[in-house]
Amino acid sequence: MLGYCLFAAHLWRTDIRIIDTLLAFYFLAGGIFIMLVVKMSIASMNNAKRIASVERHNATHDELTSLPNRGLLHTRIEHALTHAKQTDGQVAVLLLDLDRFKEINDTLGHHTGDLVLQQIAPRLRETARDSDTVARLGGDEFCIIMPATDLNAAGILSERIIETMQHPIQVHQHTLKVGASIGISHYPRHAKDTDTLLRHADVAMYTAKRKNTGYAVYDAENDKYSLRRLQLTNELEDAIKHDRLELHYQPIISINDIQILHIEALARWPRSNIEVVLPDDFIPIAERSGLIHKLTRWVLNKATRQLSEWGGLGITCRISINISSSDLQQPGFVEEVKELLSKRRVTADRLIFEITESSMMRDYEQTHTVLNKLHNLGITLAIDDFGTGYSSLAHLKHLPTNLIKIDQSFVVDMTEDENDAVIVRSTIDLAHNMGKKVVAEGVHSREVMDILEILGCDMAQGFHIARPMPASELPAWLSALKENRIDLRTRPVRRAEDNLQPARLKNS
Repeated sequence: MLGYCLFAAHLWRTDIRIIDTLLAFYFLAGGIFIMLVVKMSIASMNNAKRIASVERHNATHDELTSLPNRGLLHTRIEHALTHAKQTDGQVAVLLLDLDRFKEINDTLGHHTGDLVLQQIAPRLRETARDSDTVARLGGDEFCIIMPATDLNAAGILSERIIETMQHPIQVHQHTLKVGASIGISHYPRHAKDTDTLLRHADVAMYTAKRKNTGYAVYDAENDKYSLRRLQLTNELEDAIKHDRLELHYQPIISINDIQILHIEALARWPRSNIEVVLPDDFIPIAERSGLIHKLTRWVLNKATRQLSEWGGLGITCRISINISSSDLQQPGFVEEVKELLSKRRVTADRLIFEITESSMMRDYEQTHTVLNKLHNLGITLAIDDFGTGYSSLAHLKHLPTNLIKIDQSFVVDMTEDENDAVIVRSTIDLAHNMGKKVVAEGVHSREVMDILEILGCDMAQGFHIARPMPASELPAWLSALKENRIDLRTRPVRRAEDNLQPARLKNS
């Protein structure tokens, strides 16, 4: 800059020569070049700062929702605990898991699930206080840190979150509803370090989910359920490997003539002499731990062997087996089934595969291909738990299914809840219009079966007909049914007219 000033003073005091002009242009170009270099350097430094800021943000925030991630969450909890210990304060931790989110993912795809999560995140931020930290742990799990908060305030926030989750979410042409189960842990009442607070909140969250209470505060008594899940996970693989499971069989009858049509195979786990673990407890564990395909293979092996044995006794009933979405995605699944049928010398028409409607919608193209192959083998396909998931009727009608099973949640209370009865009637009409037969699950009383007959339902399954039984007991039950020693029409039950009039239902 001093050189430019001295040269300008020189030009002012002397006559301008050609050399002076050339030097002036040279200095001008040099000055422009220097300004450009300075400008580019500043821009480069600003860009480097911006990139560093973005990288710092990405390292501490979830890419999908821009909420703090697990790492930043731990840091925030540590800061909150440090401050609470110094000031004799309190900290509440809320762990939140979305209900029915898996069904959305399985049915509509992970892209739709991501869009749902992106709408959930701002709802949580708006519901929480400015001083709270809302973080996403991964999947459909979120966590909220509430510094300087007692259990009462944590419960109030949980209720507000559950209320805001009641509002539908619009994604493309779909109107979706998701709920939330929330677990609460508290410093210093329940734990004094980050990991234990999170673990206790997780235990409370599973308690809320299991009891369907919306939210729950950590209770040491419930820790045994968390330990139980871990123990069951560790033991289940051994139980499958060493053939420690059992199959029980529940008959499914035709409603019009009370004839046995097929039998559903239901897995039981006699974990000890005094405890039998039911599918509702160990099937989710098998799915989460990746053991579901081994479990399905065990059931198939056991059921086809039983079919072969019954064939020698003249029992020609078909067996119905539950198949998971993971099985349909498993490479070589159809070939495994085909080889097993050949090994047992059992024809494919003796098998019925039950697949939930949500499973059928997961990776529709792959599912459609696998189901067609199974259908071409001669296996009957049934849509299980119909009405409980998100499904596309346009897709369902093109799948090679023969049966629709109405979920028992709609059937059990038909005599007391007209809405359930209307849903059942609509489902029966829909299925018949699609050319499919209908099985009603959860038929636990004669009056329910009477109503189903009026509505034109084809088949029934439930405790009124028979409870699941070991294979050894089934021949005697079949003989009693055949000889009319089991009369499902006149078993003593409360009168149907005391609840819901079949005639009213028929004409409504």
